[in-house]
Amino acid sequence: MAYILFLLNFSINWCIIFIALMLGVGNTNGAWIVAGITTGILVGSIVFFSTIGAGYLRIGIDHRLMTQHEADWIVPILREVFKRAGLKKPPRVFMQDEEFPNAMVVGDAMIITTGLLTFATQQELAAVIAHECGHIVNKDLTFVTINYAANKMSDIVLIAGVGLVTIVSLNGRIPFIWLPYIMFAGILRLIRWLLLKIVNLNLLVISRRYEYQADGFAAKIGFRQATISYLSKMKNAYPQADKKSIFFTHPAISFRIKALAA
Repeated sequence: MAYILFLLNFSINWCIIFIALMLGVGNTNGAWIVAGITTGILVGSIVFFSTIGAGYLRIGIDHRLMTQHEADWIVPILREVFKRAGLKKPPRVFMQDEEFPNAMVVGDAMIITTGLLTFATQQELAAVIAHECGHIVNKDLTFVTINYAANKMSDIVLIAGVGLVTIVSLNGRIPFIWLPYIMFAGILRLIRWLLLKIVNLNLLVISRRYEYQADGFAAKIGFRQATISYLSKMKNAYPQADKKSIFFTHPAISFRIKALAA
């Protein structure tokens, strides 16, 4: 299912970029060349964000380096969990000044909120980190990164096209050049938005499945009870997190606890 959704997302963005570039070329003679360029742009962006550009995925997410006090508390736990998880290349770890207890893997990094340090016990913190390691080991973020790269590049191409047309049309003063492209770009973005909404609903189903698998990984490396303890505490402190919805990335906490206890 994940591969099918990736292909759908890739195809949607490929069509958007191809059409935008063909409008710039102005004729169909170079269609094969444009098709090759379109494929190269998307594949190149996916490779970039999956490797050396992974750090760019953190842009827009508030994070900072650990203080010495935080490092003294967290680093020993990180070492133990990373060792149990068998990570060959552990992620860089950052902090986020946020009261809500949470941790996330973004690109090549793990971000832990300050709220998690005050909310969780030492074993519960280790369990949360183990859960995030499960996402890394299971390569759950691969499709997230790929879809992000494809979506980002189609946005960039459309915006660049608008900028180029604006310049060529003398800042919109030649309306027969500027207006058609602006209208067409808007229509393309609307079509993509509608199609990706459908794709994303299915991606959320996969995302919820990944959460169960990450919980299972944490349990497998010795943090079953600590994970149950943490989730139970979250259920009591944040009842809204125990709701079920097709629009949520995570399953209801009660379901996760039940799966771990089975």
